[in-house]
Amino acid sequence: MQNIRVHEVSSGMMAGTDICDRSGRLLISSGTVLNDSQIRILKTWGISEITISGNDTSQPLPNVEVSEEHLIAAKQHIEDRFRFNKHEHPPIAEFERLLILREAKEMAEQNAHGR
Repeated sequence: MQNIRVHEVSSGMMAGTDICDRSGRLLISSGTVLNDSQIRILKTWGISEITISGNDTSQPLPNVEVSEEHLIAAKQHIEDRFRFNKHEHPPIAEFERLLILREAKEMAEQNAHGR
């Protein structure tokens, strides 16, 4: 078993111990094979680190090609969410750029998996 940060967890990994929120409520039981929805729940509840069962916790990232269409759609989505921010401010501009790339990659992965 190995402790890893939640942002490094990927679908298909198995929880090595029970995962509870700050008040002790059980969120995910030990032995559960995690999916994308459960990983989002962990992030929503502010869980930063979990224990993963098994020796190989690293899974190769799928090599998904991001199209121009995905980038345009992601840019529109992110700009809409940040419409009240100062886009010319360097940290905000960089944060938006990273979010656009992440969103475009997620869109491409969803298309590749037929979702």
